[in-house]
Amino acid sequence: MVILSLTPRSYVTEAFDLIYFPFTLYVCEKFEKTGENWWDKYIHKTKRDVFREDGKTLPKKGNLKDFRDNFDELALFKLISNNSVKSVFLKNLVVTILSEKLVLIRNEWAHREGSHSFCWADEALKTMIKLAKAIESDETIEKLKILRDGMRVENRYRTRKLIATPDTLKCFLNKEILAVNEKHLTTGNKNLSDNEVTEALRKIRHSREMLDELKTTEGVVAFFWSAIIYKNDSYALTKQFGITFEEKRDDFDALCYYSEAN
Repeated sequence: MVILSLTPRSYVTEAFDLIYFPFTLYVCEKFEKTGENWWDKYIHKTKRDVFREDGKTLPKKGNLKDFRDNFDELALFKLISNNSVKSVFLKNLVVTILSEKLVLIRNEWAHREGSHSFCWADEALKTMIKLAKAIESDETIEKLKILRDGMRVENRYRTRKLIATPDTLKCFLNKEILAVNEKHLTTGNKNLSDNEVTEALRKIRHSREMLDELKTTEGVVAFFWSAIIYKNDSYALTKQFGITFEEKRDDFDALCYYSEAN
């Protein structure tokens, strides 16, 4: 697990990574439906506008892999914003409108390093959530919303004093999540195979080890939100038998502002 402590720019970087693969898939599927010569018609003929260089080398024919090899986020958004391409997305015009907006956001991301605000990042993530909705990528919508929630919480933590001690938060996570899940696994779970139980217990031990190494409240908070944002196969597994970090979001958030004396 990666422990998060991100700048506004870093959150937008994460969001670009999340939207890129589903959006390129959506775009290429739309191009392919227009006919066999889509690569020549929409890629080669727009390369000067998109890349601003005559010498850009592109394969004569291409597929999704070739597209991803040649188009980063900026080139992708610029392509979809190009007038000669807009006709492909007439039935979903919001895609081109949002792409035009994301060209500006991507340029700001590249050229204003160190001066990005959380308000700017929040608007960027909101725009990408709208794009994910437009292409009907439910998994991406969920991941972007979680990332945005995490950013908002981190911003709130930066402006409000954390009162809870690291030991209080670690005790909460161990008692309310890790220990509960461990008990479910060790008392028998018919929904999981022996290998799945072994792997789940290993990940619980690993989480405890990581928590033990954290010495500050900020570190524990970052750990908690990392567990939510970086959902993986273990998240789906945990939902089958126990409690996920996400289910304890409100309780954890409230606890951060209360000392043990309260």
